[in-house]
Amino acid sequence: MITPEEYENWVARRDYYYNVDSPVERPERPPTKCDAQGQVVWDSEYNSLRSQGMPHEEACQRILETIYDIEHPGAVEPPPVYPPGHTPLVGRLRIASGAFVDDTGPVLPVLCHFGEAFSAYVHGKQTDVCTQLDVIAAAGYHGIRFWDVLGYYGSAWGGKEVTPIAFVNRQGQQVEATRDYYKVLSSFLADCQRRGLAVHHTRGDLNSWPTGEKLRHCQQVRDVQRSLGVTPALNEACNEAWQNGVGTAEELCDMANALGTDAIQALSCPPGSSEEPDDLKEYSQSPSDVMYVHGYRGGSSHDRIRHIFSLGYEKPTPHRLGWQGEPAGPGAGVTVGQENHPEALAMMAAMSLLARQAWVYMSSNGVFWVAPIMGDIEELGEQKAVHSASQDWDFTKHQPGFHEVAQVKNWLPRDLMQFHQLCHGGLTWRGTRVCVGNAEGTLRADHALHNDGRSVIAIYGPPGTWTVPFERSFVGHSVHPATGEQTPIKVSAGQSWNVTFERGRVLIGNRA
Repeated sequence: MITPEEYENWVARRDYYYNVDSPVERPERPPTKCDAQGQVVWDSEYNSLRSQGMPHEEACQRILETIYDIEHPGAVEPPPVYPPGHTPLVGRLRIASGAFVDDTGPVLPVLCHFGEAFSAYVHGKQTDVCTQLDVIAAAGYHGIRFWDVLGYYGSAWGGKEVTPIAFVNRQGQQVEATRDYYKVLSSFLADCQRRGLAVHHTRGDLNSWPTGEKLRHCQQVRDVQRSLGVTPALNEACNEAWQNGVGTAEELCDMANALGTDAIQALSCPPGSSEEPDDLKEYSQSPSDVMYVHGYRGGSSHDRIRHIFSLGYEKPTPHRLGWQGEPAGPGAGVTVGQENHPEALAMMAAMSLLARQAWVYMSSNGVFWVAPIMGDIEELGEQKAVHSASQDWDFTKHQPGFHEVAQVKNWLPRDLMQFHQLCHGGLTWRGTRVCVGNAEGTLRADHALHNDGRSVIAIYGPPGTWTVPFERSFVGHSVHPATGEQTPIKVSAGQSWNVTFERGRVLIGNRA
């Protein structure tokens, strides 16, 4: 609560700064000039900081330092030079006109899971982490997903703990607070920013934390992000909250509100990665902006692809858009639902984007960073030698699907999530569908259709040669999802198309 004496002191210091201590012409944006507009802006900021629990003196200093920084900008840094193949998000990722967009228009977000990145950065592996970030950027990913708190599960994260506060882990051991935690977090986010990598920012292992500390941490994270001018691609309140110490959707909502509304928001995936409508609705309530899931990890490749489509097609939440944060992926460290086939991994990413869901490439080394999330480093010059001097890791090889998944967004229409209709190849959509799936459901033909006639169709099923009936005429090309190779296709209504694949193909073109 602000006392009259404190507010009077703040106003006096504000006026003194403007009238005596710093009598210079202020830029109009941001409005720092001490006119009616400036008074409203900075008085509102003072009230906001105090309402969050910040002491009077700290709030005054924070605002006056902010004004000083605006009036005394540092040297302008040269624009970053991004590695070949990397096209970063431009400006803030947001939701508009039924799609994810940045300042250039519609975007198909594809990120790479690098969960342990901040932990490794804290534990003296900054050079290694930055090399890995370079590799991820060079592959063409928009950003990374990482955790900013680890350590409760000591058997998994012993020696890799990272936390702003001390707590007791599951084994009853004291985990000490990370020294200069928020300063190091700021440096880490700045290193991502310099590489044009957006962040899907989340946390885990809050099991021993009081509620107040969880909210305070989210507020501090928000302040760090804002101080850098970083708007995450996604702010997720807590990773798999049901097993990481946040037991209710209500508490997740409070954490999301504490993180602020600058970025697209998610709460957490439902318990056990459930896809049940009631669970999805509970974990998609306001202030979340997307249906957030960790994806179906059972069955065969075509089962996983189908589940991705079903989430978008059935639309079990009020949100048009979704986000796949931890889908199936390659490597033994992916404890459930391993998927090691590049064609399947690329088809899953393509289906996610077709079904209006952002995609995160998941891998064993993206969970436990015991070896690189490998990628081509030929364009990164001397950094290979620098990295090899610290660890015997080879960045010149890659895990299945690493490069292929990053490229999927480049051969799909950028406005794909704005296509008006999702439909499948079954009888329900007779007269609308272009291709026909089989009655057994083993051959699927899942569509995204635009009113202008453009069509994107995922054809998939078990490996083999398939005859695909066409109910409507189609002209375009088929895409091999793992190679990006395009083959022209022209089929009249009533004809069939023969195709051989291991997991699937994507058709892009126009229907009659």
